[in-house]
Formats: sequence, structure tokens, C-alpha cells
Amino acid sequence: MSRLMKEHRFDEAAHVGLQALTGGPSDGSLYYWVALSYAEKGALDPESREQSLKLVNEYSDRSINIDPKDQLNRFSVATVLEYAGDLSTGSKCQFYGKAVGLLADIAGEVSSGELDINGTPHPAAPLNKAVAEERSSISKKLTDAHCE
Repeated sequence: MSRLMKEHRFDEAAHVGLQALTGGPSDGSLYYWVALSYAEKGALDPESREQSLKLVNEYSDRSINIDPKDQLNRFSVATVLEYAGDLSTGSKCQFYGKAVGLLADIAGEVSSGELDINGTPHPAAPLNKAVAEERSSISKKLTDAHCE
């Protein structure tokens, strides 16, 4: 998928991701990549931007719904939602708000200790720091965009 995205073949990249779905927990990551493909398409193709951003929203939701406890995937989805907000003219507040909400959920659930990533413990501190920084950045964008 990343090769296709680098070649600006975003629809093909999304199609590859959707064809790779297995009905398992890894589908959350695949949906994230599909959402990112459409965000990149929207960034480079203004004529398809609004439709691409609708697909970002749809596939971001699907990604989160696969495994709502996958904190790393939720963080990744929050970043693609922020990107969609940066691109959007009419839905900035929606995208930024969803991103901040995901980050707030992560912050509330991963306060200290370790993360279980595919059965392997990892320190939570790096994710906590990244979440705090990202949340602060998007919160400023919410204020700058005059979102309520």
C-alpha cells in the first residue's frame, strides 16, 4: 500500500487494503491505511477532496470499531483525522473534535505502566508523551478554527 501511495495511486492503495481484510484484529490497521490513502488523495486532488474526506471519516470509524482498545491504532487514526481537518474547508471542527476525543480516551486509559502490543509489554511513557503533544496541538487548531 505504501508503495502505491508514494506513486500517488491512492484508489489502488485503498483497494489493496480493503482486499487484504480478514475479519481479524489486524483489520483495524488496514482500515487506518485506507483512511490515510484517501486523506493523501484529498491533499493532492482538490476536485475529489470532499469525497475523499468523507471516506477518511468512514474508514477511520471502521478502524476504531475493529478494536477500540488498540491504543496505537487509535493514536494513528487521530493523526489522520487531524490531517483531514487540516485539509477540510467545512468539517475542520468535526475532524479535530474526533481526533481530540480519541486522544482524550487514550490519555484516560494509558496513564502509566505498560502497553500490551500483540502480547508483548511495552512502556507506556512514549505513547503518553506523544498523546499529550498531539492533543495540545489539535486543541490549538480547534481554538484557531473557532470550534465550540
